[in-house]
Amino acid sequence: MKTLHLFLVLAAAALVPGRARALVLTYGREAVHSSSWVAGLDQVINHPSRVSGMDGPFGPSGQFQFSGKVDSFNDVLKAYAACSQPVHTLYLTPMADPSTHEEPFAYQVSITLEGQAFLHLSVSSLTDLPAIQIPPGVRLESLPAVSTSTAPEIQKQESASKEIIDAFLRAHKQATSGAPQTNSSELRVGSLAPSLAALSADGNAVNASGPWPKHLQGKTVLLVFWSATDAESLRQIDQLKKMRREVSRENFQIVSLCVDREWAPWMRIVSQRIDYGQGELRLHDDSRWWHLIQDPNAPGTAQSYGATKFPSAFIIGPDRRLLAVSVPSSELPSTLHKLLK
Repeated sequence: MKTLHLFLVLAAAALVPGRARALVLTYGREAVHSSSWVAGLDQVINHPSRVSGMDGPFGPSGQFQFSGKVDSFNDVLKAYAACSQPVHTLYLTPMADPSTHEEPFAYQVSITLEGQAFLHLSVSSLTDLPAIQIPPGVRLESLPAVSTSTAPEIQKQESASKEIIDAFLRAHKQATSGAPQTNSSELRVGSLAPSLAALSADGNAVNASGPWPKHLQGKTVLLVFWSATDAESLRQIDQLKKMRREVSRENFQIVSLCVDREWAPWMRIVSQRIDYGQGELRLHDDSRWWHLIQDPNAPGTAQSYGATKFPSAFIIGPDRRLLAVSVPSSELPSTLHKLLK
């Protein structure tokens, strides 16, 4: 049966022109090479601690399982942090205690169709989380347990693992915090617009402490904070696209800054045509609309503007002074047209 499976997978891959990449099966240890992935990801996937995985023949996606001790995990984590992708995320998932013969670190690398990777670590009471060396630029997220077991002992162990994760995240946040907080209560019309700390779709960083971005200088800017998973945000983004077509002024720019921590849903929206339930939405064909996502290393831009509900819109003048603050969605078209007269 395995021979037939291998034949079918290899035959399917042979049908795809220009594919020069090896496959790794759940029972194989072949090396993986793919020019479709971001630079450095091959080094992660081919780490000696990898035990299994599947590289899909019809797209640059896959899932690869690893197992080992803390040293091997730190090696993989360091190599992952060095990959040239905009966002690096380590997800922590609670699990029940493994069998005594299993290694204490069980983790997985998931690769999206865009060739980006995310690291998932299953955490039990045997996982020595404080021994993990978190590289700069890697953000931590907690995910719920994936087990569907109703056994009381399993649920008890998963709950204990969740408490371990929560304590580790609190300690990490406290150790890495310390950035100065902006007093957003003083933000009003006429105030100087706070700096932007974000990442663009091509992975370039907007410096929070630097000057106002050069291509925004001298322009009226509509800045919208939104969420790629929020229906109201998607409706407003769709409305803004229609408004953008009506405003032909060269000195007008839209900046949409996504506040989500998850990078993949935002990337799909800004790079593909999607159906969000009320029609199709396509954003990547407008060169004068700057799409950004919050920088995980400096996630306070929305807070510096006092934006706590999303979507939230601000209009900034050519002199970088605020012309309108927290404009409601229903009033945005009229406010914008009034200020652009």
